[in-house]
Amino acid sequence: MDALADTATLSEPLAGAARNFLTAYGSPALLGDEWAKVFIGIHPEDRLDALLTACGFDGDPDGFFHSIRQGILEALAQGKSADIAFNGFRLPKMFLYHILDTLLPGQRLGAMKTTRALAAATGFPVTSQRYSPAALQAVLDTYPVRLSRHVIRQAMVSEAVAAQYLPFADELDPNGHELTFDGHFKQGLMEQMYRNRAIFLLDMRCPVYCRFCFRKHKSLRKEASPTPEDVAVAVEKVGQNPEVREILITGGEPLLNRNNLEAAITGLAGIDHVRTLRIATRSLAYYPHLFLHHDRSVINYLMEKQVFCRDRGKQIEVGVHLVHPDEISVQTLEIISKLTAGGIPVYVQTPFLKGLNDTGEVLARLFTALRQAGAEIYYIFTPCHPIHGTQKYWSPISDSIAAYNYLRSRVSDRCIPKLCTATPLGKMEWHTSGWAVEKDREDPDHIWIRTPYTRSYFEGVTGELSLPHAVRENRDGSLNVKCLIDMGDERLFLKNFGLEKDRGTYGDNEPLNEERLVRITARILESNPLMPAEEVCPGVRQLHATRIETGPELTAEALMFLSAHPEITDIVVHLPDAGDLNLQISQIRDLVRQLDGFDHRAFAVRIRWQAFMARPQDFDGELIANIRGAADVSLTRPRLLEVETWWMAPGQVLPAHRKAARALTAAGIRVYGNLPLISGVNDTPEMVADTAHALRHAGIEFHHVYAAGLSLQNERNTACPIPADRVLAIASHVRKVCSGREIPLYVIWTPKGEKDFGLGTSGPVAGLSKIPGFTC
Repeated sequence: MDALADTATLSEPLAGAARNFLTAYGSPALLGDEWAKVFIGIHPEDRLDALLTACGFDGDPDGFFHSIRQGILEALAQGKSADIAFNGFRLPKMFLYHILDTLLPGQRLGAMKTTRALAAATGFPVTSQRYSPAALQAVLDTYPVRLSRHVIRQAMVSEAVAAQYLPFADELDPNGHELTFDGHFKQGLMEQMYRNRAIFLLDMRCPVYCRFCFRKHKSLRKEASPTPEDVAVAVEKVGQNPEVREILITGGEPLLNRNNLEAAITGLAGIDHVRTLRIATRSLAYYPHLFLHHDRSVINYLMEKQVFCRDRGKQIEVGVHLVHPDEISVQTLEIISKLTAGGIPVYVQTPFLKGLNDTGEVLARLFTALRQAGAEIYYIFTPCHPIHGTQKYWSPISDSIAAYNYLRSRVSDRCIPKLCTATPLGKMEWHTSGWAVEKDREDPDHIWIRTPYTRSYFEGVTGELSLPHAVRENRDGSLNVKCLIDMGDERLFLKNFGLEKDRGTYGDNEPLNEERLVRITARILESNPLMPAEEVCPGVRQLHATRIETGPELTAEALMFLSAHPEITDIVVHLPDAGDLNLQISQIRDLVRQLDGFDHRAFAVRIRWQAFMARPQDFDGELIANIRGAADVSLTRPRLLEVETWWMAPGQVLPAHRKAARALTAAGIRVYGNLPLISGVNDTPEMVADTAHALRHAGIEFHHVYAAGLSLQNERNTACPIPADRVLAIASHVRKVCSGREIPLYVIWTPKGEKDFGLGTSGPVAGLSKIPGFTC
């Protein structure tokens, strides 16, 4: 292999690198609670000495680094990734990656065309348990392999990384499909699967190839990348279609092709009806050097383009793809933190892969770490695309639902993604916009999924009523589609049932007007409590295992409660009046300073701010700068700031809210919105979809639709319950007509926190009528 340097020749550089890393990043927020105990009371510059002592190498750094190197080489000789532990202490992956930067330096990229080249580059012998030598060359000939030096270093000490990028003999398994996704309408570099958004494939190259990629076939890898002239043609097509509001810029890795990226951003920014440009990248995980080389030129370029787009009423977002916490390097977190602090939202998508991240515990560590850096947790894709040679990654839907419910009970609601499946007709979220109907009777490896899509919907995309997929049409017009998916639990088949189309009759016939909406919204924000929950000490209620709600000051009792409950990560500050904004900001800054006593913990301070709803025009540049001053975007003890808003209808979202929300986002402060369904007021698919559009246009993340359980809902909806199938109808309509980035989670409030509609609750729910056999 490309030799790991002899530690004897690098004694001082290794000790310097280790000391610098631990001084800057030796926080449990990055390294875990186990090391917090080792570093308690230790000056940051002395952390290496404490680590050496804990590992049994007191005063012997040379022996420590030599033992790390030997442990890695011995594991590689057996075809394994090394798990390095001394004296009962497992060394953190981030620390090992930093040491390997010195032992195996460089940022080289390379294609592995022969088994000899692969073994030389990675250190994993071809004759190891990982490979079948007879089949490995056939794999390399069939499915290209590209690796970065960054991935190779990580794979040496992480099986979870190695399993994503290193080839394996079972890739020749013919089970599955050659292609699972191709836009219904494809011309040149543009694909379109939905009416309101399109995909631009700007470059077909990737720095590194994932073994589970749905474009893994060599024929797709060898497609020629488009030119700026091709981009101009696609931009013109978008300009001719006023329904398209968002463009997903992807590839390959679109950031590898600056000319095409510049042509796309410049051209699309000039189209009035385009509002958001989403740039998809995997390089944060497997090739962060792309962002950091040439003095962070890619980050600086994206910042410049964000200002360019913002001046034209557009927003750039970056979508990243991470699978396992072992992929997270300090560089990854620094890039996310830099982008979000600079006003570029970063959202995370994660495929659910058997043996890698198919437990709630692994996903909890992944999502918590990424959220602490400022990322929005967006999707879990389940199962992974059933492409040829990926069967080892396939998992049943029941496993992903179990992992999802684990997340809901143990991490912040702001770390909960949508549980999504990409069907041949389009995406759907489990038990809201879609569900499993039954197994196929003739082909039991396949199931039928009810989707929210209709033939007429696709006619608007393709111009044709026929679809090149196995579909069945339901009485309500929705389509069921046949998919290669294992449910894992027969109870998850919910059969067909039609959704109600009419609003029905309500006992509350008071007309809906602006004055009434203002009155109801004020009731929500002024409600005490808005969310019924236990008061754990004076002025503090615990909304969830990870979340408390308080006023603008943390009392001594509240600080003691926080100290005794390290699982709490989120503090909701309820400011129910529209009083003196400068005073309120001063109170928020004081509250954040009170958290300085917890210097080893990460917190998100979420402001439920009546003033933002009532007086958005007052949130000017000076005010927002003062708010931003309360945040701390450091990786070792982050203090995120977010603004929580509540809405009843789209007309409430004013231009002033848009201006204020966009300015807050530009300052690295996310604004998110919730909507409570009130019987006879806003419980229609159209109302919720229009609110989703309004919030998206304003730059406000649509977080939760509360179907039941809030104080106001308990008062108003019990006499006139909202039918559960209306929630399904709302979710189906929103999925069909909205961007995926506009879709909320549908939840029910309980005294222990949110439960997911259709996934996390059973039994009767006040203010919500059930569908027989369906979990509300």
